[in-house]
Amino acid sequence: MSEQNEQIEEKKYPLGVSAKFAGGTFLASLPFDLLAHLGPTGLLVGGLASYVAWKHGPEVYEALRDIVPALPVLPDGSEQTLPVQKKQGRSLIDRAMGYHPEENGQAQEDVQAENIDIFAQQERSAEVPGIARITVDQMVERTARNSYEVYIGRSLTGQGNKAVKINFRKRHIKLIGASQHGKSSMAAALLEAITRTHDNEHVLLALLDLENKTSRLFADVPHIAELLVGGKTVDLHAKSYDEVLERLELICELIDYRYTLSEQELDQLPILIVYLEEFIDLKDYFKQLIDAVPEDQKESAKKKYTRLVYCIKKIAARGLKAYVQLLMCAQVDYADEDLKEALVNVTSGMSFAVRPTAAKAAGFYQNAMITQNAKDDKVGQCVVEMPDCKDIILAPDYDLKARLRALGAKQAVYKKALPVNLKTPVSQHVNTPVNGSTSSIEPLPENPRLRLLETGNVSEIELEDIEEPSVNVNVNDQTRETIKRLVEMGTLKHRQIAKVVKLDGRNYPIYRQVCREMGIATEREA
Repeated sequence: MSEQNEQIEEKKYPLGVSAKFAGGTFLASLPFDLLAHLGPTGLLVGGLASYVAWKHGPEVYEALRDIVPALPVLPDGSEQTLPVQKKQGRSLIDRAMGYHPEENGQAQEDVQAENIDIFAQQERSAEVPGIARITVDQMVERTARNSYEVYIGRSLTGQGNKAVKINFRKRHIKLIGASQHGKSSMAAALLEAITRTHDNEHVLLALLDLENKTSRLFADVPHIAELLVGGKTVDLHAKSYDEVLERLELICELIDYRYTLSEQELDQLPILIVYLEEFIDLKDYFKQLIDAVPEDQKESAKKKYTRLVYCIKKIAARGLKAYVQLLMCAQVDYADEDLKEALVNVTSGMSFAVRPTAAKAAGFYQNAMITQNAKDDKVGQCVVEMPDCKDIILAPDYDLKARLRALGAKQAVYKKALPVNLKTPVSQHVNTPVNGSTSSIEPLPENPRLRLLETGNVSEIELEDIEEPSVNVNVNDQTRETIKRLVEMGTLKHRQIAKVVKLDGRNYPIYRQVCREMGIATEREA
């Protein structure tokens, strides 16, 4: 870059500071003037030196402070006026010395962030001061219905700290960061805002959460995807390692099926957001299982790990064309080459207080922002890298712990009588066996009672208007599953549940016997 094209950023200093430098320089030049008998010429030289000190003295002093940190801070708070962002162009000292910091500044950013003085006194708050976070209610109020858009927080770099909105359709998103820095709260805020602004004909969820914390808040929303596999209903809500692997394989089968559809048919389907919490822990578990199991089980453990990596790789590589997209959370660890390759297609993400080298390994490349964010180390502050947003933002106000405590007290955040929409759009369209699979995913049979129950709270439905079929003493698995889920919801009394499954009246003893067999306690009701 030529010096003619360089943008010289002139910094303004307090008048008193510049005056001190000018006056000191002029006074220092007087003895030389007197000794050399320069007369007016000496005064002119001293005046010019004073002017140079006025203009550039503070800048020269600050450059020396970078070299000798022990020098005192300039008075009148001049250091506090330094901008947060890195200056563009070269300083006066840089130009005088022929130094080009841009040539090696980028290479030093990672080192600077990772060598923050751990002994320095930290008197800053863990929160970003002076900026109010947006709430989920505000996000919902300002989002158009079924628009595939969602607010993600406030900009910390733009004027006015305006709220930032993104389009999430056909986009994998990764959230990485240290523990307790807000990535799970961000994920929960996104899921709540999306489910409140989109119906289940546009958005479905697969909740694969080993901790079963964040996903518990959404266990009862009507957006949980369900499939009928081998005659049994399987919801895409997993809470254990094996359940997660099983659901991932089902999602891969769903992708295969959707690839057989035309573009017009695909456009009629809802997107499926696969929320995968702590996927690094998931990988570690199945990888370590290979060494932990007895010799005769090692081959099976190796196959499980291979299947896991294959599923994540397939969803990342082929999912978007089938409207299946990942929302992944992890504490940073991308050292595993298998997952590096698997996640090369997950290009959109948010980084919470992550070291530059770790963020780079995870696929982030906004180095200046990553470095600044790591230095700030604020809860809820993250770097966003997406096609429609490259910024440092402050995440929405979402107290995940408080909401989980409230969930424990109320049993659910979102309530509905039947926790399953058995006519979910996924099941409506998946009506043929998947190629290469031993299982089949089929549409659910017609059921007039379930069609009624889909509309709302069962207590508001005139169940007496439903035609009574003949009672089958042999209670099938589907009926047992319905009983179990309605009991878990806690919305209905046992008499009401019995009426839903046609085991009321004189058949109520059969209902009670089924509950006992399932380990469900019943109480005698009037």
